[in-house]
Amino acid sequence: LKSSTPMSNDVIDECLSKVKAAGKPKSPQHWVMKFAQTKDLKERVATRLCDLGILRSDRKKILWIFERHIFPEINHVAEAEIVARLEEAVFTDIPDVSTRTILLTSLADGAGLLSLVFDKNDLKGRKARIKMMVEGEVVGRATTQAVQAVQAALAVGSLATLVVTTSGTSFGH
Repeated sequence: LKSSTPMSNDVIDECLSKVKAAGKPKSPQHWVMKFAQTKDLKERVATRLCDLGILRSDRKKILWIFERHIFPEINHVAEAEIVARLEEAVFTDIPDVSTRTILLTSLADGAGLLSLVFDKNDLKGRKARIKMMVEGEVVGRATTQAVQAVQAALAVGSLATLVVTTSGTSFGH
């Protein structure tokens, strides 16, 4: 941690304080797992995006009985800017790609999101470029490993839920 100066974002500031409190360096996988356990993370991030005018807070009925909190997008500019950054990084051969964009590309690639944004056939022709960005940078490799660790943890959690649900029993009984 180079600086624990507050960023005026309660979620980021909470994550920074966790890193500072750790006292010693930990792996990116550790921090992704730790940050994913942040209380009400999805709601807090969505609320922040509402404050920025990107999303709006709404309630939706399911089966006319249950209500859930949703956050539909109302301002497409931020998303369009992110897609443009990814498109430039992946589909051009510019030599100077910012670390932030490499991190974003690595996250999107590791989570399987690039194929949701861009044509799969176009992406096939750029596999070498993506691999060069993701594996050629320390931060890209670390991000890929962190995403893989989270995916593995989610798979184990899903499997455990399936076992408990289908067996009709719960652990400890």
